[in-house]
Amino acid sequence: MLHFRKMDIEDLQYIYSDDYLKPLLTVDPVGDKFGVLIDEDGIMRGGLTGYTDGRGAMIQMIRVPEGPQQSQLKEGLLRAAIYMLDKDNINYVFFKGKMEDIFISVGFSIYDKSNISLSEEIGQLITNDLEEQFAFLDVEDFFNQPCG
Repeated sequence: MLHFRKMDIEDLQYIYSDDYLKPLLTVDPVGDKFGVLIDEDGIMRGGLTGYTDGRGAMIQMIRVPEGPQQSQLKEGLLRAAIYMLDKDNINYVFFKGKMEDIFISVGFSIYDKSNISLSEEIGQLITNDLEEQFAFLDVEDFFNQPCG
């Protein structure tokens, strides 16, 4: 059975020994780290890691192997991460990597750093980490939109 769950300390050795998943752990150590895994009967099928600062979260890495379910698994990871971050009182989620259509379908929008006023609730680590263009999701808006 497929589970989307928080990354646990016991998962680190497994992830670190897997060449495909290892980048989830080797991203720059910024802020308070978080991680979400796709666990299928004890086998990790993919994951997402990032950090939080203030009321914001930055997704740093997503790893889901190529295959017929890749889009659905990435969407599941993104949605699970947003739900978990909401429970930790995170209001805004950012991503500065290659923007894929799946981000748009989940509810992210692309912004230009020079054309947006960022909330003071977002930590300085995130503000400093943003590139000229980035993806942004307001968690409250996410929960007010129908899935689709």
